[in-house]
Amino acid sequence: MSVCDCIVGLITNIKRAESYQKSFTDLESLYDALIQQTFKGELDLSRVPQGARQPEEGWSK
Repeated sequence: MSVCDCIVGLITNIKRAESYQKSFTDLESLYDALIQQTFKGELDLSRVPQGARQPEEGWSK
């Protein structure tokens, strides 16, 4: 494997990690917004089915 191939591989992995970090940050923001709405009593759950699936046993945040 050439040095160029190694560098390209590293750059690809860095870009992938940056993409995952952005997705994680976006999910954190969404979660924070949902929590805020919940505590303010503004969260509309009217479209959530009544028999919604519960988290698996052993699931934690």
